[in-house]
Order: sequence, then structure tokens, then C-alpha cells
Amino acid sequence: MLFAMIGRLTQESLAAFVENPMDRFGPASQTVKAVGGELQQMYQTAEGMTFLIIEAPDVQTITAVSVAIQSLGRLEDIRIHRLQTTAEFAEGCRRAQQFRTVPQFPKQ
Repeated sequence: MLFAMIGRLTQESLAAFVENPMDRFGPASQTVKAVGGELQQMYQTAEGMTFLIIEAPDVQTITAVSVAIQSLGRLEDIRIHRLQTTAEFAEGCRRAQQFRTVPQFPKQ
């Protein structure tokens, strides 16, 4: 499964980057790998927003990644999104069609 993890660098992390600028992909990749995932891509904005694309076998692994990163004090306000292919999205839409047959509100 692919996940997008989006978070904001903490003030401490920003200060560390200013003090010692470096490409954090390697260390971040090791952190993700240590708990069973694989970091595919990592992007950062000038405002300190960080976007990680992570492959993980299950939700427990992505939870472990999130908790590990937060416990290190690197990111805050983390949001996680399960990514799906356009084919998977289309199948979900097909299944949602069944929703139309379920009465939503009692008739008065």
C-alpha cells in the first residue's frame, strides 16, 4: 500500500536545518525502513511542509512510521492518506452506486 504522509517541520527541526543544511532523505529512509516501510519520495516546501510517499504493508506500519517521526520531534500536525490508483478509485465509485438503493431517511 502507498501512503502520503504530510507534516510540518517543528521549530527545532527548522533550526537544525539552518544550522546544518543537509539532504534528509537518507536518514528519513532509514527511519521508515526500521519499522518495516520504504520511503519512495520526500519533498519539502520553503514553509517547512514535508511530503513523504511511503510504501507500507499495512496500517500498523504507517502508524509506526508516524509515531517514530513524531517522537523524534521532526514533524508535527501529521496527516496520512492512503493513496490509490485511478482503477482502485473507479472500483470504489462503482461500489458506491449501491448506496443509492439504501433508504437514507425515513419517509414522513
